[in-house]
Amino acid sequence: MRKILLICLLFFVVLGTASATGYSMFPGSVDVPYAPGQTYELSFHITSDNGYEIVKVIKQGPFSDYLEPEQSSLTIVNGYVELKFKFTVPEISEPGVYQTFVGIEQLPPETFYGQQSVIAVLRVLGVVRIIVPCEGKCAKLALIAGDVEVGQKAYFQARFTNTGKETILNAEGDVRLGDSYIVPLTGISNITAGQTQTMYAELDTTDMAAGKYVANATVNFDGYATSATTGFRMGKFALEFESINAPDVVQNQTAQINIWVRSLWTQPISDVFAEVFIYDAAGTRISQSITPSATINSWSDAALVSFWDTTNVPLGNYTIRANVHYADQIISGEGKINVVAAKPAEQAENTSMATTVAIALLIMMFVLFALVVKRKQKRRW
Repeated sequence: MRKILLICLLFFVVLGTASATGYSMFPGSVDVPYAPGQTYELSFHITSDNGYEIVKVIKQGPFSDYLEPEQSSLTIVNGYVELKFKFTVPEISEPGVYQTFVGIEQLPPETFYGQQSVIAVLRVLGVVRIIVPCEGKCAKLALIAGDVEVGQKAYFQARFTNTGKETILNAEGDVRLGDSYIVPLTGISNITAGQTQTMYAELDTTDMAAGKYVANATVNFDGYATSATTGFRMGKFALEFESINAPDVVQNQTAQINIWVRSLWTQPISDVFAEVFIYDAAGTRISQSITPSATINSWSDAALVSFWDTTNVPLGNYTIRANVHYADQIISGEGKINVVAAKPAEQAENTSMATTVAIALLIMMFVLFALVVKRKQKRRW
């Protein structure tokens, strides 16, 4: 027993030590010119929370075979070590951006008493990036847009990168949200090989509805074109009524009623609750309840839950109406619920259970009666 406790203690000590360690790397990435067969001597600077530690050098990615670390392991001294390596640029046929990775990984702890330790190890990886240019004029476009509130301006950034070998003289384009909204991008010029320039656009959202949007940017340059797409959300302090979900309920049981709402706001909305009313076929209100208050997270769906006791409620179809309250606003919705009879099997099961309970009670009464009679007879003797 003591041996087991010692192993557990050592395990948690090692786990705590490992989780307290952290690594950082500078720079996080390095770009290598595309020159097939050329070897570059590179390095990353690594710092650690531990003053002294031995770590393993690792490499990953499609071109890891072209990475040659100077050492297979490194010793961190005073929280610092330099990872040196060579990288030979491979031959790549297709234009584009390629990357591979090199870094360090924490050594796993030693085993105790022959027992295998289950523990997570930390690692940090740097990126070696190769941009393979195309022949002639080529470009890559990345579109960036942030979430915005209705009434504010939506801003777009189109990052235009010359991935060819020739200078691009002029580039211009626009950003489109479907066919309804088109805004121009600022023009750029003289984009040299490998250079990235940013184009800008802004959109007035005063008359737009809250929700999710997809923006598409198209840029024309020296007789060519490239495009990029991104999504963003336009917020409004509002909840949207989605539906009322109320499965059929067996008569004399309790029904669960879920009122689903969706937030269109960029922040959580608190103190949200619903008044729930149930009407029979004649339109008479037969039940009223209020759900507990809830906080609806930004851009999320949530259910406000109400319960209805159907004891002595006639079988049939009923209408549910819900008024959802938040801040000084109310949204409403309607749904249906059916009160149904129990299935024969359920009725038989309930009857069988009731019979079993009754028999058990009778047996207990007979046993108690017998004990009382026996005690009285002993007293007579």
